[in-house]
Amino acid sequence: MTGNYLRLADRIHRELGNIETALQRAYRGWDDFQSSSYDLLIDSISLNLQAAYNGLEVIFEMIAEDVDGQRPGGDKWHQQLLVQMASQIDSVRPAVISSDSCQNLNRYRSFRHVVRHIYPFDLEASPIEELLELADPTFTQVRQELMAFAAFLRQAASNL
Repeated sequence: MTGNYLRLADRIHRELGNIETALQRAYRGWDDFQSSSYDLLIDSISLNLQAAYNGLEVIFEMIAEDVDGQRPGGDKWHQQLLVQMASQIDSVRPAVISSDSCQNLNRYRSFRHVVRHIYPFDLEASPIEELLELADPTFTQVRQELMAFAAFLRQAASNL
């Protein structure tokens, strides 16, 4: 278990770097869209926002499987996974993210669902702009929470 916790802490750090890259690409795409109104940029921005959320979901799935010992199933497993990460599990782990982060991330989860289920040319700029405005405070907070959780994993590994 010690090795699993340390590998998971390392993976969290790596995924956070990839998430940051995806967000920077989304911001850069938005800047380009603002100056050109080139609608194909909306596709790129959307995919990068989706990738940023997917990166978090990968981390959450690993925590659910490797630490909690169970990952939600069924039709609403994506939403249940967020709730699971915002919940403390007594004698196992603290909450991974705050309830505020859970609420904000749920907007990205919903957007990811939209991106996956409609044609890219049907995406609209205004919801993307709202998500980009929310992205910096949301992902900064989640990054801090995940870094604290990675520190918890390292500490737990050293106590085993």
